Amino acid sequence: MFSEIRSDFRAILERDPAAHGFLERLLCYAGFHALVLHRLAHWLHGSLKLRLLARLVSQVARFFTGVEIHPGAALGRGVFIDHGMGVVIGETAIVGDNCTLFQGVTLGGTGKQTGKRHPTLEEGVVVGTGAKVLGNIRLGRYSRIGAGSVVVSDVPAESTVVGVPGRVVVHAGTKVSGATLDHGNLPDPIRNALDDLHEEIKRAEAEMRAHQGFLTEMRECKLREVGFAEAHAPQAQVELRAREAAAGRRPFRAALEAPGISVIAECKQASPSAGVIMPDYDPVKLARAYERGGARALSVLTDRCHFQGSLQDLVDARSAVRLPVLRKDFLLTPYHVYQSAAAGADAVLLIVSFLRDWELAELYKTARGLGLDALVEVHNEVEVARALAVGAEIIGINNRNLDKLTTDVGNSLRLARLIPDDRVMVAESGIRTADDVRRLADAGFDAVLVGHSLLKQPDQEAAVRELLRTDAAPASEKA
Repeated sequence: MFSEIRSDFRAILERDPAAHGFLERLLCYAGFHALVLHRLAHWLHGSLKLRLLARLVSQVARFFTGVEIHPGAALGRGVFIDHGMGVVIGETAIVGDNCTLFQGVTLGGTGKQTGKRHPTLEEGVVVGTGAKVLGNIRLGRYSRIGAGSVVVSDVPAESTVVGVPGRVVVHAGTKVSGATLDHGNLPDPIRNALDDLHEEIKRAEAEMRAHQGFLTEMRECKLREVGFAEAHAPQAQVELRAREAAAGRRPFRAALEAPGISVIAECKQASPSAGVIMPDYDPVKLARAYERGGARALSVLTDRCHFQGSLQDLVDARSAVRLPVLRKDFLLTPYHVYQSAAAGADAVLLIVSFLRDWELAELYKTARGLGLDALVEVHNEVEVARALAVGAEIIGINNRNLDKLTTDVGNSLRLARLIPDDRVMVAESGIRTADDVRRLADAGFDAVLVGHSLLKQPDQEAAVRELLRTDAAPASEKA
């Protein structure tokens, strides 16, 4: 017993940088006093079988030190209880040599079972402030238990455990040579998860701001565009030309509803994400190639702000073919719709995410009043509901994630179930192969709008034919 007390006394100097003189360690360390009295109580309890006296000694120790150690607990040499107020060690607990316990630690049992019901700490284990180690479990040599953790299962040697319930976050790493007081710097997976979540939120907010910034910039661009256009051609004049052009309108919706799935082939020179796609862009040559390849309609991108397009591209492309033509642009005002009709467009694109509800309703009504079809573009469930609320008859599901700028044809397949059977469905973006087209046709889509994947091909006529190839193996056969 006395050799163990000497080991406990030496441990103070080895592990506490605040420890100084002999008398200070002897007189001022309540944890050491608790250990001395426990050694006596344990001897009375085990060797002399004077269990009542042993319990009385342990209660005296608890009163003076704040540390409660059952006389039956077995403690090895060199145990150090630092600032030990609130430490509780149960009857069948075993604490190995050179272990360190901080304030508020509990080595407790679970339930009312008899026999060994408290934990075993092997050599060199460190248990941080407020940690609870419960049940007949074993903490391996030189393991470390983080402050506030609750440990209810075995811990491998040389491991670090944190959290509630305790989880091993370091295992078989660098050996912890003896105790350390740096238990406040143990890894914390809960905090790490919260930090990761915070960073993810920050990234999402940044992406949202970038997306909103793009839409805000585009709205400003379109308002400036209308201002310049109206200065040269007032709305009344453009509206008159739009109504006169109605007689030459080509049936866009009918083209999409023809038997089989229809391809709307896109003419554009550039995009914000891809930059310049076709340096030698010629909308007339491109439109003719698409028509020969079997496309049933054209989409001509006329935005100048980010796509290097123009309304003249639509005029030129439409004059070269017999196909109906969709004006693809960020239309914002009724002037844009009148302008589209006057230029010969047979349909206009209305982007739900770009427009407020009242703007969407106004532009849709204006387009239908001029005999124009309107392809109403959506990206998610909320936008589908908004499109249906204005009575959209042709709904385009864009597979591009506007926040992540990625594409997934699965978005069309997912949202298709929300659209009534009497509406024309168009899938947009991310469509690259005949198998993609087949999957969409099987899901009830009437048409696909394809741009980038056609524009990157050396032969656009052949590329359209390849998309419409009927001998592609069905997706179900490939699974």
